Amino acid sequence: MKKKMVLLLASVLMSLPAVTLASVSNDQVLSQHIKEAVDGSTDQNTNAGTGVKTNHIVDTAVTNAKIANGAVTDAKISGTIATSKLSVGTAAGTVAAGNHTHDGTYQKNVSNIIVVANSGGDYTSINAALNAISPSENNPYVIKIAPGTYTDAANGGSEVFPITLKAYVSLIGSGANNTKIYSPENHAIIGDSAGVLIDGLTSESSNGAGIFLSSAIDKGITLRNSNFKGNNSYAAYIANPFPGHTSSINVTNCEFSGTEGLGIAAQGLVQPATINISNSKFIQTATYSSDNALDISPGASNVVISNNFYRGFSNAIFFTSAQDRSYVTIDNIDTDRGIYLDNSTYNNVVVKNSHLGASSEGTSIITGSPDTVVKISTTMIDGTVPPGTKLFQCFDKNLNLITNP
Repeated sequence: MKKKMVLLLASVLMSLPAVTLASVSNDQVLSQHIKEAVDGSTDQNTNAGTGVKTNHIVDTAVTNAKIANGAVTDAKISGTIATSKLSVGTAAGTVAAGNHTHDGTYQKNVSNIIVVANSGGDYTSINAALNAISPSENNPYVIKIAPGTYTDAANGGSEVFPITLKAYVSLIGSGANNTKIYSPENHAIIGDSAGVLIDGLTSESSNGAGIFLSSAIDKGITLRNSNFKGNNSYAAYIANPFPGHTSSINVTNCEFSGTEGLGIAAQGLVQPATINISNSKFIQTATYSSDNALDISPGASNVVISNNFYRGFSNAIFFTSAQDRSYVTIDNIDTDRGIYLDNSTYNNVVVKNSHLGASSEGTSIITGSPDTVVKISTTMIDGTVPPGTKLFQCFDKNLNLITNP
């Protein structure tokens, strides 16, 4: 009987149709078909529990196209990410990896940036920003000044004049035509010039100097991309009032102007003071002025002046009480007046590729010492030059070749 039952069951099973187990089709398994993992679970057993386990995913199977933006949050990542998974570099769209050091200046200054603006900045006046900081050589500050005019309350502003600059501060405007400092009655900016940078602004006084700075510290000042306007005073005065300290002055792409007074007065310098002035204009708007566009005294031992334009002064460049062994290079300047060298000895004065005007006495260069050596080449000379001047390819205003005097 049992044998008959077994045979009957076998015949029934053989008569049933074959069953084929098909694979899962694309997009057949939806999010709703996967049970969420338990929060905090670290179980990686693929035969138990919930959620997708590590061993469910073969290496390289998860590509960028498989992950939606923002889907992988910090909480989803355990441990560190290998650099092989990152686009490492310094260009846009890459990340920096490993130990590295940024430029020391930017790393040091990043937390010391203050914004001054008529509205929306950290302060509404430059003086207020300066009063709030304590800069030093190892802790310099940058004050960025937004577009606008910064003047006193009587003229609709909140500035208090004169603005008192501190050493190791950079004043960065938004362009000489956009950021304007205007003082109606006093010097516009005074204070310490040590380690100072002024860039991209206009500083003007209607009855004083555009800037009036001095320092007893052996650090230089840089002026660039700015305009300085003085009335009844200097456009810019930079001095070292204490002996025993050297100084440096670097000026590029600036304009110095006024109705009366010096363009730049660089005084009280001590050897080996260096002065570099390039790509700048000196404009005197008075009908006649007895002052000098550039007055350097004393102690400037290395002076380089290039690509400058001078108009309206008694002398374009005036050197007085300079130390012996001074070296002066003047290249590609255009003046309507002459150059005055006092009775100190200048070992090497070179003028080239320029146009020298003449003083009211008809002289283009005056030297007070017979030992001063002046060499002029490829230059138009409107007036006379002292005996001993060495000329090469120089012409008068009528384009006649000038011989050595």
